[in-house]
Amino acid sequence: MQLISLTAFRSLGTVTGVIALLLSVSVSASVPLAAQDRASQVPADSVVALPELRVEIGRLRTGSVPVAEVPFPVNIISGSDIRGTTGPSVAGALTGSAGLSFTNQTGSPSQPDIRLRGFALSPIVGVPQGVSVFVDGVRVNEADASQVHLSLIPGTAIDRIELIRGSTGAFGKNSLAGALNVVTLRGEERSVEMVLEGGSFETLKATARGSESLGSFDGIVTGSYDRSSGWRQLSSTEEISLFAKIGGRGERTDGWLSYSFASHHLEGAGPLPESWLDGGPLPPDITDPPDDRRELQYTGGSGDMFRPVLHFLSGRIERELGDAWTLQANAYGRLVDFRQSNDNITEPDALGLTNIRTVGSTAQVSYEPTGRLITTAGVEWTRNDVEIEIRELPNRTFPSLTP
Repeated sequence: MQLISLTAFRSLGTVTGVIALLLSVSVSASVPLAAQDRASQVPADSVVALPELRVEIGRLRTGSVPVAEVPFPVNIISGSDIRGTTGPSVAGALTGSAGLSFTNQTGSPSQPDIRLRGFALSPIVGVPQGVSVFVDGVRVNEADASQVHLSLIPGTAIDRIELIRGSTGAFGKNSLAGALNVVTLRGEERSVEMVLEGGSFETLKATARGSESLGSFDGIVTGSYDRSSGWRQLSSTEEISLFAKIGGRGERTDGWLSYSFASHHLEGAGPLPESWLDGGPLPPDITDPPDDRRELQYTGGSGDMFRPVLHFLSGRIERELGDAWTLQANAYGRLVDFRQSNDNITEPDALGLTNIRTVGSTAQVSYEPTGRLITTAGVEWTRNDVEIEIRELPNRTFPSLTP
């Protein structure tokens, strides 16, 4: 697959611009980079200073702790590393992490099934979930079955991802294998960035980001559009994502308000029996198979389809009450609608309609007298309203439905 990427970046404060056109092809070379030093050329007594990495602990930020002092394994993925990949996403950023395995049960590349320490982080309803996922302190495991749709988290707006391994009580239920903490960006110096990519299978990807900082106020807006017909039939993808955040910083007070929107249309053809692809016998109801057996659909219908729509409003404020005391509070509202159709062969097709409304708030007090010991106490209130409707639809095996 060939991929053409066009990137434009303009820093409005320094009036500089760079446009780069890249054509990615499979070429390898064994020429050493000029900037690399051979091990024999590095003095034995040299010291390499690495930047300090710090991890936030708790639902809301509680100061931060150096990675070397955290009592459990942590992986930190920076936002710059995520945005440097093709089609930035949370799932794509995690693919390079050790100890994670990826499978795909839905047939859609946007819905991977991830395993960590034998526990699942999956979009599939009914799979026991063992990882809690948070975005700016808000739990985004769905209220009906604790499943997680990572594609609804805007990859273009991520400041960093913290993968905390091991059972961690501070993150609550579904944290047997650990927790995934996603922190979104704040506005910085004035800049505009746009990326446009295109390739095989009608692939089109576009991202844009604008940032501004004026005195004590800051803001950022990001958006992305991703479309592809897929490398096989009935596997098209269309994803739209928007994110905006405004904030303000004072001498002792910091606060922000953010909004996320996502609308996806994901098709999943599902797997085929190997015998079908090898020319083996087909079920008797498939009377006119295609010449290319890769076009076969196991259930014989139009494939599975998943359409989520998300509206997510969140805000947080932090106030230093003294040299050692800090008060933090957040409030959020999350509205998500799922429309999912499933082809069946042993029963009528199914159409699932799920509406989830979540509102909540968290307050937390932190006490850090020495810089080495942090004590926190907090309270959380959450209300979930879930409506689920499942309809039966006729198919070729069940052309009519009995009331």
